[in-house]
Amino acid sequence: MYIPRRDTASRLNAFAGGRIYPGEHGRADFTVREEADAVRVAFATRDGEVEVDATVEPAGELRGSGLFTDLAEASEFFRLGSRGLSPNAGGAHLDVLELSTEAWKVTAGRPRTVRSSFFEDPDRFPPGSAVLDSALVMRGVAADWSQGAPFRVGARDASPPGSPGCG
Repeated sequence: MYIPRRDTASRLNAFAGGRIYPGEHGRADFTVREEADAVRVAFATRDGEVEVDATVEPAGELRGSGLFTDLAEASEFFRLGSRGLSPNAGGAHLDVLELSTEAWKVTAGRPRTVRSSFFEDPDRFPPGSAVLDSALVMRGVAADWSQGAPFRVGARDASPPGSPGCG
């Protein structure tokens, strides 16, 4: 999964990201509220580039998705796509971080409110081209992040012949 930018409230993570471990991080201020009837995540980056505010309520099933037939299909897609690739300042490769857990579990969510200045920016995406399909919620799952091999960009022969090309 391509992650265009990573942001954190932690000064340590912002400093260490891209130096000690992969994934350069910008600074942001976060609001996170997790209640029985809703999960809210909001943040504003310190550079003023991005503001996000999303509230999702639990749902019994995944409805209205144009991409997935049901929750099981959506869950499996994201379980298999748990590798995140993000740009670094050098530009020659993408940093790779992989989420792993022994107890993968997501539930269906129903978006109550969702706003993203990143996806609403017409210079990045023509109006109507970036549309929310569905929401999934992962709670109470212990997870680890591990470093993957950097994924080179800009070179057609960056991967060995026959490889899928994704570090």
